[in-house]
Amino acid sequence: MASALVAAPVAVAKAFSPGHITGFFEIPHGSYSHFLHKGSKGAGFSIDRGIATTAYVYESAKTDYRISINGIQNENAEVSSWVVEE
Repeated sequence: MASALVAAPVAVAKAFSPGHITGFFEIPHGSYSHFLHKGSKGAGFSIDRGIATTAYVYESAKTDYRISINGIQNENAEVSSWVVEE
């Protein structure tokens, strides 16, 4: 049985985002000239549990990407795709 050779990544980035539990949330009503001027009111607290992600960059002749979640390739990871493309 042949084994595939996998090169070491040329870059690795890791990030962690803690969880947050919202106690209350309100979107204020009103007319705003730009979406960046809108806001919200609320309160809650952060918790230690959260989500971690790791991105690996490998040298390649192609300029494409693949997204895996929990080790399974995923074609519907819209937010991850947006981050890569931006």
